[in-house]
Amino acid sequence: MLSTKEKILDTAVRMFSEQGYGKVSMRDIARVVGINVASIYNHFPSKDAILKSLYEFYAQQQRLAAPTLESLLHEAETEPFMNVLMKFDYDYPPALQDTMVRILITASHEICKDADSEHFLRDHFFGFTKSLLVPVLNRMVELNKIKPVNVDDFVRLVTHFAFTAAVLDHSDMKTNLEEWTRGLTMIFSLLEIRSP
Repeated sequence: MLSTKEKILDTAVRMFSEQGYGKVSMRDIARVVGINVASIYNHFPSKDAILKSLYEFYAQQQRLAAPTLESLLHEAETEPFMNVLMKFDYDYPPALQDTMVRILITASHEICKDADSEHFLRDHFFGFTKSLLVPVLNRMVELNKIKPVNVDDFVRLVTHFAFTAAVLDHSDMKTNLEEWTRGLTMIFSLLEIRSP
């Protein structure tokens, strides 16, 4: 059973992602949750505080689901490079997947209007992936597992593909798991393996 605060967050992320953050009021959220509008302020002082809580929730769940840099670097030493790279294809628990995508959709709608949304995407989507992938790719180059590559451009390609696929997941152009895996594998195949 969800607490009132959890119901507010769950309702807000659905409404923000479907209607747009600017079109949803605290009164709208309270009405859908089934609480008095004054009650919502017992949990969140503003709609902006709800949005920030959603971004904090995303960051927390991402840290729990993603592999650690230490584990990736360790595996870079012993595993084939494609096995290590596919670790970046981590999944959220099924019950959280929809919420995580909806948070990304909300942030993508607000990126040009709200500095917090831009910072969230830069730090917790694009930046987070970069913080893991750059050291791993550089280490694989050092180990002569792959040929030197422009790491920043490659990471940008990976993150833009992942972001686009996540946002499209809530449209008629949904990317199924097979298409997602094929796309990610194709991007990773751009890296040239060093001959032993």
